[in-house]
Amino acid sequence: MLALEAAKGFASNNDVIVVDEADYLLSSGFSNYFEFLGSDFQIQNKAWINEFLDSSDKQIIWIVNHIDHIDKSTARRFVYSLEFKTFTKKERERAWEIALENNNFKKMLSKKEIERFSEKYPINMGTISFSLNILNSIKKSKTIPHKKFLQYLERLLASQTCLIVG
Repeated sequence: MLALEAAKGFASNNDVIVVDEADYLLSSGFSNYFEFLGSDFQIQNKAWINEFLDSSDKQIIWIVNHIDHIDKSTARRFVYSLEFKTFTKKERERAWEIALENNNFKKMLSKKEIERFSEKYPINMGTISFSLNILNSIKKSKTIPHKKFLQYLERLLASQTCLIVG
């Protein structure tokens, strides 16, 4: 809360404040997040966040994973909301192409392999980039033959998919 107040104080009119992982701050209406602090804290937090939103003249982007935890009185104070849906297979293919190029792995996967990974693993750009970053760090210490690259990537993707999607 103090960091947000400070950012608001330092930001100029042209600045944009980005609050990532804002679920905790915006979830004042749900006891799951605050039950260990008691109902007084929930009420104070809800009052603080609503006052902060009402009084702020700055542009703020709030990033949350679950909107169902935001109290209706807080949610109606937002000017605009944008939902990021799960990528389609085509969008994942494009994400793979971009991530491979950004990590200097453009020639490591064929079009068919990109299609296969896009079909098999319903993951987003962050997970694709994360997996390729890990392989990039391995590549810095040793050469990775294509077959090993595919094996490492397959293990990373299977693990990340299981963790994220179930």
